[in-house]
Amino acid sequence: MLNEIEEKKYNIIEQVENGKISRKEAKYELGLSFKQIDRLRIVYRNEGMKGFVHKNRGKVSEKKIDKKIIEELEQLYL
Repeated sequence: MLNEIEEKKYNIIEQVENGKISRKEAKYELGLSFKQIDRLRIVYRNEGMKGFVHKNRGKVSEKKIDKKIIEELEQLYL
């Protein structure tokens, strides 16, 4: 369900919540600020593991160009 980056964040925040590591250690491990660490702790408490899944996963980008348009441009180019 989680990719490597999301799983790493989840595991480190879990360790912070269980008192195994400090916020400061998590900050350096993840390369985030204290504010971001605190936000992830809130996500951990409220949503659990599913809160660490990127919200755009499985959605099509709004910037994606329709295949028909790409094919038309390819035909015009040739």
